[in-house]
Amino acid sequence: MGTAAPGPVVLAGKGARIEGPLRAELGADRRVVLSLKTAGIAEDPFAGSGTEPLRFELDPSVEFAGDAREPAEAVRGARCVVLAGGSFLDWYRVMTPSDATTRLSEATRETHAAGAAIVGAGPAAPFLARWARVERSALGKPERNPRRHREDVAVRGLGFLEDLLVDTSADPRADPARALRPAFDSGIGQVLFLDGPSIWIADPRERTARVAGGGTAIVFDLEAGRRQRDAWREARLSLLSAGDSWSARGGGRCAGGVATVAPGPQVEALRASLERAGARLSVRSDERTLARDPAGGDAGCSSSLEIDVEWAPRGS
Repeated sequence: MGTAAPGPVVLAGKGARIEGPLRAELGADRRVVLSLKTAGIAEDPFAGSGTEPLRFELDPSVEFAGDAREPAEAVRGARCVVLAGGSFLDWYRVMTPSDATTRLSEATRETHAAGAAIVGAGPAAPFLARWARVERSALGKPERNPRRHREDVAVRGLGFLEDLLVDTSADPRADPARALRPAFDSGIGQVLFLDGPSIWIADPRERTARVAGGGTAIVFDLEAGRRQRDAWREARLSLLSAGDSWSARGGGRCAGGVATVAPGPQVEALRASLERAGARLSVRSDERTLARDPAGGDAGCSSSLEIDVEWAPRGS
C-alpha cells in the first residue's frame, strides 16, 4: 500500500477568495478554521458559500494555547485547515513558542502529511513557509552588531515550503524590497511576495506552484544566480498572475502565448521600490525575458527575467 502524498499548501493574499472548482479541490466543506483573538475579523478565504466550518479562536497571550486538545483533534480529522488572519509572531506564540512543538503544530503537520490542504490567509500566510520577514523591533532582542542595523530579519515558520521566504501586502508596511533584504542576509534561495488577492497553490514535494486569484505573485529566484558580497547576479524575477505557474527548477512560466518584450510597468515600480530601500535592480534583456502578448495593454506575466540586485555599501 502506497504512502499518502502531502496535501497542497495554499497562501492566500490580501482579500483573496477561493471559490468554484478550487474550493472543492481543497476540501473546503470539511475545513477547520483557526483564528486569533488579536486578529479582529478572521480572513477565511472560503467564507460565504458551502458548509460552515469548525472554528476555533486562539489567544496568543495565553500560555500553552497551542496545546488545547479540542482544536488539535479537529485538525486531525479535517481535509482542509485554514489559519486566518493574525500576525506571524502571534501564530509563532500559539503554534511553535520558543521553537517548540505543540499539540496544534503536530496535528497540523500530521494532517498535511496525510493529504490535507493547509491554507494561510492574509498575514497568516508567511507562517506556513520556512521563512518570513519580521520587523526586528517586534522581536525585542538587541542586534548582534549595532553598526550593521537591519529593520527586518528572516525568522523560521512552520516550514511547509522549503527555502522560501514569504511576505504579503496584507501587512500594510510590507513591500518586496523589505522582503529581499533579510533573504539576502540569510542566504535564502527564493522570495515570494503576494501583492493583492493572489493565491499561491504549492506542491511542497515537487517544489512547484500554480497561481490563482486577482493579484500578482512576485517571485525572486535568487539561488538561480551568483551571490557576491553586496549583490545577486543573474538571479530570476517572475511576476505571475492567475493561470501562471512556477517551479524551483525552471522558475516562472506564463500561461498561454508568450512574446519577448521589454520589462513593463510592474517591473519599473519594483525597481523604484528597491531604490528607496538602497538597492539597485538591473534587468538583463535576452531570450529568457518573457511576457504575455502586450497587445491588450497590461502584460499580466513576466517570466524568469534575468536580474542583478545590488545593495548600496551603506546597506551592506
